Amino acid sequence: LQGYIMEHRVLKRELRPLPIPFQRNCVVNDHLLERFGHSKTLKASKATSSIRNVTAKTRSTNCNRVFLKCNVSTVLSTVLWLSFQGHDGCVNCLQWNHSGTLLASGSDDMFVRIWNAEGAAVHSFSSGHMNNIFSVQFLPSGNDEIIISAAGDTSVRMHTYTHDDSPFVWWSGGRVKRLAVTRADPLLFWSAAEDGIIKQYDARTSGAMTLIKFAGKECKSLAVNETRPEMMSVALNEAAVPIYDRRNVSKPMLTVVPGHIPITEEGSRHTFRSLSVTHVGFNSLGNELIVNIGGEQIYIFNVLDRVNEPDALQSLNGLLEAPARLPVEDVSTLSIEQRTTDRFRIARERAKINFNNKEYTDAIDTYSRAILECEALCGTDPSPTHVHAMDLCLLLSNRGASYLRRQWEGDAYACLLDMIRALKIEPRNTKAHYRIVKALMELRQFDMARKVSHLFKERFPCDRSCEKLERMLRGDPDTQIEWTSSNCGDYVQRLCGHCNTNTDIKEAVWFGGRDEYIAAGSDCGSLLMWERKSGALVKAFEADKNILNCVQPHPTTCLLATSGIEHVIRFWQPLPEEGVENRRERHGLSALSAENQKRMHTGIFEMVVASIGLAVQNEIGLAVHNDDDDDQEGVYGRRIGCNTT
Repeated sequence: LQGYIMEHRVLKRELRPLPIPFQRNCVVNDHLLERFGHSKTLKASKATSSIRNVTAKTRSTNCNRVFLKCNVSTVLSTVLWLSFQGHDGCVNCLQWNHSGTLLASGSDDMFVRIWNAEGAAVHSFSSGHMNNIFSVQFLPSGNDEIIISAAGDTSVRMHTYTHDDSPFVWWSGGRVKRLAVTRADPLLFWSAAEDGIIKQYDARTSGAMTLIKFAGKECKSLAVNETRPEMMSVALNEAAVPIYDRRNVSKPMLTVVPGHIPITEEGSRHTFRSLSVTHVGFNSLGNELIVNIGGEQIYIFNVLDRVNEPDALQSLNGLLEAPARLPVEDVSTLSIEQRTTDRFRIARERAKINFNNKEYTDAIDTYSRAILECEALCGTDPSPTHVHAMDLCLLLSNRGASYLRRQWEGDAYACLLDMIRALKIEPRNTKAHYRIVKALMELRQFDMARKVSHLFKERFPCDRSCEKLERMLRGDPDTQIEWTSSNCGDYVQRLCGHCNTNTDIKEAVWFGGRDEYIAAGSDCGSLLMWERKSGALVKAFEADKNILNCVQPHPTTCLLATSGIEHVIRFWQPLPEEGVENRRERHGLSALSAENQKRMHTGIFEMVVASIGLAVQNEIGLAVHNDDDDDQEGVYGRRIGCNTT
């Protein structure tokens, strides 16, 4: 009977599938980004206006406008005119409807509130949940009148909020952390719960089916690929992210994980700090997945085009299987630097100044942008005879040196990837050999490091750097981490600068009509924005006094909605005109990024282990880092000029 009543109500609302958007309409360019950051805070008192009239008025709003002419007076008049009471707890979730006319929010106060795109509260209702609300969604075919909510009380509820109907309730065995919908199946929705179960619901029935079960694991989030709706990614309390075909969930169609993070917990380098994925999301084209790993960085994976490419271990094995000695006729009297063009000389000099000043993040950003420009000229895997091949080789080699010096989470592996690419272009790059060994030692891959060191000595027996490597590898280091080719997809971009350790709902989202940027919150309370292509952090704003968790881009305009520990929601959009001071913008992005990296390592267990194991770490670590390259320029067949610090 309950199922019949639900189906009758759903059909009565004239639920219908709507066209699937493949790309957001908002185009964010550099000029607009420079003006980005004007914010308004959504807070209001109790309202007396009619809900239905306001809702009807909101639906007629033209959501294709770009809100550029906002100031304090107009924002206050808009909010106070509707005069609705704001949340009385942390705002844990935000979600726009498809057209961008409405924003739903859920909070610790167990209320769901609806706002329009101008920031005015238009509806509010008690969800019936008995614990914090973690996720809200508009049912795609519900005509913006049906909202689904999930909470820490282990329940999922479906509300027809405009008609005051009693919600339908489903129960799980753990806190429900995320809901997902797709316009391709507008009557279905899914939930991820900490009992390790992904459930599928049909709005026409009262039943729910277990779609995927992860024994002994917790589900933290999930996402459905809007352009390929059979693809579903699941965030777990580990770094690996499985991607399933919903039509056959017996095993993942693909698993993605950063190559330096072991699949098994036993092999983890993060002994006293567990890793957990807090958010996953497909881009508008459906070919890339963004993954926010708690305790680590943000990563982007290609889930369609590069899934069969060899991983770093396979590439290294291929390197070791190459001929030990290079043909004599291939030897040139010119160094790599002497074979470069002048096109990237200024960028290299600027980055080298940053490097010498220990501004490693700035050096990495400069090299990354230069690498992008160079790849546009010669491709990502150029022939050694290409006019810009040595430019790319040198830029990769020098960026790798900056990674080794900076020593953030994943930097050693990023260096390894750069050095492998550099060696493919020029196998006689001695510094690339040298840095590969150092990176492998950082990754505690001592057996592989010895093999590469042996290859280095065979190829360049007269190079005195071989003696340094032998000294570093001499003795019996601690047990190495097991590293095997896992057939998992590796990342194509890594975004650093935020801190994600204190909450497990922190989002990272695509922003811009072509997904040109990434936006995410941080434990420092900042809203951070990165360039997708270069991975460089380009903007930061003070968005929460404590922790910023939620970031949701408007589907059609240059507008972001954010929330966190504070009991408010903020809208972020371009400033009305150039030259207006933005008091919330944070400057000194490199320093902010470095502080956030330190923040990830200040737990009590880390501090105790660091103090106890300092001498042991110094024995290996100093041997690796005291030989770091001050002279970055690539050479081969010659002595490497490295100074001790």
